[in-house]
Amino acid sequence: PYSIAMLLEENSAKYGGREISILGTDLSQAALARARTGEYTSFEVGRGIPADMLARYFNKGPQNHYIVSDKIRSRVTFKPRNLLEEFDTLGNFDIIFCRNVLIYFDRPTKSDVLNRLARVLAPDGYLILGGPETTLGLCDAFERHGEWRNVYTRIKSIQPSSLSTGRIVA
Repeated sequence: PYSIAMLLEENSAKYGGREISILGTDLSQAALARARTGEYTSFEVGRGIPADMLARYFNKGPQNHYIVSDKIRSRVTFKPRNLLEEFDTLGNFDIIFCRNVLIYFDRPTKSDVLNRLARVLAPDGYLILGGPETTLGLCDAFERHGEWRNVYTRIKSIQPSSLSTGRIVA
């Protein structure tokens, strides 16, 4: 979620001042607690964060760790969520990242999760899955977006639970 927030900050002029919030979810309370700290080792930030972004969006912390800046952290909230439970209480989203988790479910569960994700995705929203994941043969609510292999849009005839609010879930 912090990487997404940084990319949005880098491209904020394209969004015309639109307020964007990000919700990070996980089943694991321990994973959520660690994410909320926003603290990473040199090794962790060295695996893909360019030096200029590291300087802009992180502060040096204890033990040579890096801590995500308050500006970026303020855009992200974290909530525990089990993908096997309903999503309606979370609201609606413009983009949903559901990466590399569906691979652990059987076909009926994948189908159920995807159909419930469709109900909380804005009509012009995007679902982004991990490399080995697909909606094909599992859910008729999505279609591939252009040539992007793991990016899907919601088919317009599916009704969301309410209007979109400029939110992203990761």
